[in-house]
Amino acid sequence: MDALDAFRSLDLLGVAAGAASGALAARRQDSFDLVGVLGLAFACGLGGGLLRDLLLNANTPVALTDALYLPTVITAAIVVSVIAGEPGPKILRSIRILDSLAVGFFAVASTQRARQVGVTVPAQLLIGVLGGSGGALLRDILTARTPEIFRHGELNALAALAAAIVFVLADLLTPTTSAMFIGLLVGFALRAAAIHFNLRGPAPRTSRRGDP
Repeated sequence: MDALDAFRSLDLLGVAAGAASGALAARRQDSFDLVGVLGLAFACGLGGGLLRDLLLNANTPVALTDALYLPTVITAAIVVSVIAGEPGPKILRSIRILDSLAVGFFAVASTQRARQVGVTVPAQLLIGVLGGSGGALLRDILTARTPEIFRHGELNALAALAAAIVFVLADLLTPTTSAMFIGLLVGFALRAAAIHFNLRGPAPRTSRRGDP
């Protein structure tokens, strides 16, 4: 598998995971109907990739030129609508697992896409973070929640950044496909660990009463 095929595979897996996560999140909203489920699936499954491609200005976004992207979102939304049980703790746990997968898939695929375009390494990392967390950001905005990437103890953006950095470094030492796998594994593991162990990123110091 060459780098282009690996990018497409990772991006489609990220789309599937993100779309399923969005559809599950919609299931938790009492006011969302089937259109709402599909809309949130599209936002979460395609949001990060669309943002990535628009910022890179690399022709038409791949989600609109590859015939598999839109059917992948629709299929994921339908599967979730059919097999998911009543919204509850299990649904929330499923959303978080899918989020962790999507962060790893999208962060690495977006970083690779940026490398193909030829932007600087810092820009590659930025695109990796935006691609890895963009879908979840749209999901939270559309469901009127404080975006997850801004909340203490989530490590969403930090997990995407770690995946992007590891991929860039590993790509110097190993074949690109192996570097992609290593990067997505790191992103998934860090995001999943943050959820399971309530790991927290650095936060601004809060002043106590009497401090200047």
